[in-house]
Amino acid sequence: MSDIRLVPAPSTRGPFDPAAIRALGACLALTAPDVVLLRETIKRVGLDPLFALADLLRLAPALATALSDKRVFADIPAVALPDGRRSIARLIADEIARHEERRNVFAERLEEIVAACNAAGIEPTLIKGGRALWLGEPRWRAMMDLDILAPGAEADRVQRLVKALGYAEHPGLAERPRRHHLSPLLRRDAPGPIEIHRRGGNRHAEPLLPTEELAAVAEVRVGARGGRARVLPAPYHALHALTHHHVGHAADARGLIEFKGLYEFAAEVARFGAEDRAALGERARRHPRLLAALDLWTAAAQDLFAAPVEAPLAAPADAAARWRRIFARMTGARRDRWKYPGYAEELAMGFDAARAARLAPNGGPLARWALGWRTAFSLLPKNPYR
Repeated sequence: MSDIRLVPAPSTRGPFDPAAIRALGACLALTAPDVVLLRETIKRVGLDPLFALADLLRLAPALATALSDKRVFADIPAVALPDGRRSIARLIADEIARHEERRNVFAERLEEIVAACNAAGIEPTLIKGGRALWLGEPRWRAMMDLDILAPGAEADRVQRLVKALGYAEHPGLAERPRRHHLSPLLRRDAPGPIEIHRRGGNRHAEPLLPTEELAAVAEVRVGARGGRARVLPAPYHALHALTHHHVGHAADARGLIEFKGLYEFAAEVARFGAEDRAALGERARRHPRLLAALDLWTAAAQDLFAAPVEAPLAAPADAAARWRRIFARMTGARRDRWKYPGYAEELAMGFDAARAARLAPNGGPLARWALGWRTAFSLLPKNPYR
């Protein structure tokens, strides 16, 4: 495996051109577009720079799919010239085809792994991109790896099963025994690594959404070839993704948001009916930091992707203001003196009186302070899980 390299995720911290980010958000908007206006927006930024930005953010398949579905360039033939130039429509079609080819190979590898697990009496839980791949949607979701949750000691069993299929650990990666997933496994015909997770999140995210709870709610879904795997219900999937990006990747501390995760969250929640929205809101209200994060991401999705906000979801004023600060940071308009400006913002949202009233309608001032201090204590450093 020495000739196989792990490709690190590109930096998504910016600074980014605000006009380009806004143009990308307009292309990915979750509302029906004004095609003439959208084409003018794209023209001002340039299609090549727009796709370069989307590629950096791992949103190129989503951008190509959105432009195709919205028929933004439907009047332009999809042609390639002998000198290598491509029409806009051909560029979009080629990007979708390239993504589909990679996605299909990933799907084959996943079916093979699930079959091996099933033969050993295990129904693995597929999380993040693995879930989307197993369920077949959204097809535009880009993946760098496959994530499989096998709580506790079962992770070691699944790791051995995957190794028996010809996968191996990369020799350049040191084992980190306290990490929430085992060493990534690679095989030459796999588009990316396989990560077997002991826990659903790292030591910062785990207390907010415990693995035991994720395992309890996961539901069996039968794949195209008869394999049996478990997936999280849609509200839990959305909240797990939010927690993974916001807390697990320390975006909360840095005062940032990962655009790819935000769009995947926005597109998922936009499809929710009243029951799923209620379940998402109810679970988020069990911890003040989860509700604050849900409010923040809802406000950001509304502003950047025109995502609908329907009860019980909300985009309150403090969440919208925090998103504006985050956007300013990520576009270079705001410079903070501290490396982790997000801690103060987390605390402020945790002590917010209006949010406390939503969490404990009959609690009064004491409840507000109790919820605020719960937020504060949850931010304190913790010993790694053993």
